[in-house]
Amino acid sequence: MFPLYTPPAASSLPIALLFNVLKRLFVWFFEFGKNKRL
Repeated sequence: MFPLYTPPAASSLPIALLFNVLKRLFVWFFEFGKNKRL
């Protein structure tokens, strides 16, 4: 997956939110693909 990278909190807020959304999307796509295979 992604390397764990933690810049200073002030500048990383948008990046952290983006990574959170991307992580949820990856999990969602993985679950969706698993369900479609079954």
